[in-house]
Amino acid sequence: MPAARWSSALAGALATACLFAPPALADICGNPGYSYAGVLSAKRTAGVSAAITAPVAPTVESGNVSGWVGVGRAAVPGKRGMLRAGLLAGADSQIRLYYEMRRPTGWVRHLGQAVQAGESHRLRIARVPNHKKRWKVVIDGRFVNSFRMSNQPRKFRAMATAESWDGGTSVCNRFHYSFGAVRVKKHGHWHRLASPAVIEDPGYAVVQQPVARFVAANVDDVPPAHERGSFTGNWETGDSSQWTANQWNRAAPLSEQFAVETNVVREGTYAAKFTVRPGDKFESTSGERSEVYWGGSDESDGQDYWYSWSTLFPTDWTAPAGWGYFIQWHADFPATTPPIAFNARGDSVVIQVNTGPLNSSQTTGTVRYTLPLLDTLNKGLWNDFVAHIHWSSGNDGAITVWHRVEGETSYTKVLDATGFPTLQVGPDGDPASNYLKLGLYRSTDTKVTSLYQDGFKRWISADPPPELGSPS
Repeated sequence: MPAARWSSALAGALATACLFAPPALADICGNPGYSYAGVLSAKRTAGVSAAITAPVAPTVESGNVSGWVGVGRAAVPGKRGMLRAGLLAGADSQIRLYYEMRRPTGWVRHLGQAVQAGESHRLRIARVPNHKKRWKVVIDGRFVNSFRMSNQPRKFRAMATAESWDGGTSVCNRFHYSFGAVRVKKHGHWHRLASPAVIEDPGYAVVQQPVARFVAANVDDVPPAHERGSFTGNWETGDSSQWTANQWNRAAPLSEQFAVETNVVREGTYAAKFTVRPGDKFESTSGERSEVYWGGSDESDGQDYWYSWSTLFPTDWTAPAGWGYFIQWHADFPATTPPIAFNARGDSVVIQVNTGPLNSSQTTGTVRYTLPLLDTLNKGLWNDFVAHIHWSSGNDGAITVWHRVEGETSYTKVLDATGFPTLQVGPDGDPASNYLKLGLYRSTDTKVTSLYQDGFKRWISADPPPELGSPS
């Protein structure tokens, strides 16, 4: 990302955003001024990097919020760090890439491109080799800028944290940042961040996860430990509020692509109808889609989860010309095909698996399978699915799927595949975690296509659900 694409401004200039803040929230959280939820390396460092995602657009009453990696002295009061880069949002909730450094006259901020909620970006701050006091900023693998810092750089420690600045007003700004593959540089090599100190100011929390990962969010958005693997997205709220967000052609009303149904329902009172028309693209992404996504799924190396949901393909369903994904687990890497996707192709269902190590451009998995699942879509009837996935970056991954058709009382095991990765692994060797998407994502087509989804759940269990019957 060339430096010419960035604009520069004093950090304080964004304080005017508080003039346009929405009405105050009910709660007050954080410390006066700056508040943090993140981690700090125990020892000095020569660099820090992480993949940072904001699954949900922040809500900023006053000031701004950010998720960033950086370096600096550990005990600096107020605004932490000396040089940092990350994702920044003001009162309009627009997220932008940014980097900034502390100068004798104050902080100088450089603003970059706007990003969407759910996008993952790799941020890196590192000392330039053979230059003890010069540090560089690298974003998504591209050199952006470098700076000379003379303020005792040998004492710099690594930080990866979310931050809220209240703009001088007692408010509770809301954020949710996911930090993946947090790494620090020492002795010329990059290592996963081990045994960090945790920073948690009042009202904010850090949820540690496997493989140098964590989530930073408001305390009341963090579920209790015993509930962190579970999720229900069954539409029984009467809308899509259980999910992180909708993704649809924003040039048209959402109602033209998504609706909560009461007439075509598998369980409870509500189901969701997803409709895709020619040209229904979400932002600059490929294909055409109407989906919801859950940014908190975050499946990581070594985890086991169970999933269940129901999909109905109407009697007039015609398969898209290419792919027709109706559920997909997508890696945090940008611009890559999903590791696992259920694909309605022709009058059948297959699972597309694109996992294992990616190439340097993070676009192609070296392990690719097409796993046959159903030889008919059972149009006009609900298809009930139960899936058990062991998430792994190695060769011990597994996917088991059971299926039944509306009117049947028992499930049939239709897939039991083992011995391959189920996660994608970046060029630096770090596995990516996932976010989950449900709805319809298809290749470019000339038809109007709809389908229905109901009853999605994810949970952790040591035993198969009893409705599956014998595990054989």
